Amino acid sequence: MPGLGQRFLGEVSRCFDQIQSAPKRYQAVQDEARRALLRRFPYGVFFVSDDRQVSVLAVLHMARDPAFWQERVDRDL
Repeated sequence: MPGLGQRFLGEVSRCFDQIQSAPKRYQAVQDEARRALLRRFPYGVFFVSDDRQVSVLAVLHMARDPAFWQERVDRDL
């Protein structure tokens, strides 16, 4: 499907903007890590945040093994 990649990137960008504006509104999934779901694609954005910044741990297809991003939580916190 032509343009699908551009639509995906646009959706990821939109999700990043929403996370940055209100990171605490997203569900905590492990310790301090949270997950935001993309609207039109089966992907989640896993991130941690504090008062100063948001750090994206992974943009991951929801069928993938969650251990992929969970290792990053332990390393980055």
